[in-house]
Amino acid sequence: MATREDPAAAADRGISFRLGRADGRMGAVPSELYVELTDACNADCPACDYARSAPRAPRRLLPRPLLDLLVDELDGTDVEVFFMSGEPLLHPRLDELTGRLRASGWRGRLHLTSNGQLYQRRDLAWHRFDSITFSIDGLGEVATRARSLTDHEAHVAAAAADLLARRERPQVVINSVIRPESVPGLAAFCRTWLDRGVDAVQLIHLQGTTPEAADATRRRYPALDAVPHNLHRRHLAAMDVAALRRSLAQVRALADPRIHLSPDLDEDEIATFYHRPERWVGGRRRCGKPWTSLELDVTGQLHLSSICVRLPLGPLAPGALAAAWAHPRLQRFRRLIDREERIPACQRCCSYFEGWRVA
Repeated sequence: MATREDPAAAADRGISFRLGRADGRMGAVPSELYVELTDACNADCPACDYARSAPRAPRRLLPRPLLDLLVDELDGTDVEVFFMSGEPLLHPRLDELTGRLRASGWRGRLHLTSNGQLYQRRDLAWHRFDSITFSIDGLGEVATRARSLTDHEAHVAAAAADLLARRERPQVVINSVIRPESVPGLAAFCRTWLDRGVDAVQLIHLQGTTPEAADATRRRYPALDAVPHNLHRRHLAAMDVAALRRSLAQVRALADPRIHLSPDLDEDEIATFYHRPERWVGGRRRCGKPWTSLELDVTGQLHLSSICVRLPLGPLAPGALAAAWAHPRLQRFRRLIDREERIPACQRCCSYFEGWRVA
């Protein structure tokens, strides 16, 4: 989608480039809030910073006082809320939180991303969610090995079936990171889950920020704290590009609009994406995240993103969403993206690929 007017002029007038927003205006608070309820996870994905074997500080939960503040801050808004990062189902107060949100004056949509392994252990009011996305990479033993979760496909299939059988239910989405071991079965994976009745299947090329891209960003923009996230050259280099091309051709031959590729790359771009990560693919784009989204981490800090540039915008407190959204640090970053369109940390970032094309 092309931009509707010059980005710099639009930013000066407070116009958002949020794709799909009806009025195009950027409000006093973000339109999306990504909430890290926990930095713990029961899975052990090899390229994930949240993997249970990753060397990190002791795992934490967003504490009760911050949950109270979150409900208060969202009250009266229509901010779209996403529970993701770590495994949200590990938070013992999740059901209490969703109940309080729905009982408040908050008018937004609510989304959950989970690996699904713990679904049947949690007796939650699932209808409070607008969508639930289950992350699973492959079928059968491939799925089990990919995330080190026993009988992972069986657990997710049972969770999806339970949701799909409910009269009031959220949208059910299957999300799969393309891994070398899952490549041969991508078309079968899509057919299997669509036959089970899910609403959508998304295949995701491994995305994040390589250490090289983070270093290049810091060298070029010393004021930016770019951080590697989820991605190393060895993860990309392991991909058999020829096999992936063949497999994706089979997926496209299904011609099912419920299947989504992120990003949707042509054959030449696939090789560049995996084996030349320092090169841009996907056309010239501009990230919309600075005009749409904030993240709340498990310590209660608001920031722009955890996957490309650390941009701390203050702790959660009364009025913090509006204050963070107008923070001078974020204003400067918006002007930078207006001017540069993209920075090295964007090269393999999901937010960049979800952005809009520019001329």
